Amino acid sequence: MFFIALDFNNFKTFKEFVDKVIDIHKFFKVGLELFVSEGFKVIDYLKNKEAVVFLDLKLEDIPNTIKKTIKVLDNFEIDYLTLHISGGREMLISARESTNKIKLLGVSVLTSLSQEDLYDVGINLPLSAVVMKRVFLAKECNLDGVVISGNFIEKVKQTIGKKFLVVVPGIRPEFYKEKDDQKQVITPKEAIKKGADFLVVGRAITNSQDPISAIMKLKEEIML
Repeated sequence: MFFIALDFNNFKTFKEFVDKVIDIHKFFKVGLELFVSEGFKVIDYLKNKEAVVFLDLKLEDIPNTIKKTIKVLDNFEIDYLTLHISGGREMLISARESTNKIKLLGVSVLTSLSQEDLYDVGINLPLSAVVMKRVFLAKECNLDGVVISGNFIEKVKQTIGKKFLVVVPGIRPEFYKEKDDQKQVITPKEAIKKGADFLVVGRAITNSQDPISAIMKLKEEIML
């Protein structure tokens, strides 16, 4: 299954897109840009369409602020929510204690980052070590899963277990050749074969002149 990333900045464009594809696909990711632009009305609109909503805010703050924020979000029909594992153990535990309804996904390392980017911010461990250390912390704090690049799907599934959700961004279908700003990319077929539970696909569909056709092509590609 895959989430379509609704990377829009206004309600009109968002609504037109959702109305166009909702009959054939109901899994959507709402990111920071759209949420900051239009707020909870996009969540309400999607839930009124019986969609599955993944709110991708990548929260990171002091534990008390995270706890209060998630308690607010818990009043809305949000199915999945992201937060940065780098916020630390106490923050992650506070998040988990704040909701039993929302599935919490920990972001390990952004797929736009490379090994050199980690060095730039003072992290001198190999990228793989940083990712896995954070994945284990997410599991210890009872998060429901993680957001990781396709390079680590098999390792997470083998070491953490199949029930721990793995969500993979940086998906590049065969029919979409642009890499954009992602430095860690994988094809949908490869990601599913390795054990990914959910894929996140954005511009390959939302930038298409025929998004319905793009969705169908992606579903076919996954099933091959």
